[in-house]
Amino acid sequence: MTDLFAERLLIADQVAAAKYGTARPIDDPAREQRILDDVAARAVGLGLDPDVVVAVLRDQIEANKLVQRRL
Repeated sequence: MTDLFAERLLIADQVAAAKYGTARPIDDPAREQRILDDVAARAVGLGLDPDVVVAVLRDQIEANKLVQRRL
């Protein structure tokens, strides 16, 4: 999981660049919730604490939004 989280942070600049100048929003609460719900369900299936996994991913989403706003 740690490697996947690290990979996700490494592509933050690329995601921000892809969205720049488009109508795609930085904040998309409905989409974010769908992703978090999916991650929670997958965590349970893997025997992980879904609250911890969701908290880490939520922090990553917020970190990526900071990168997008910066650019």
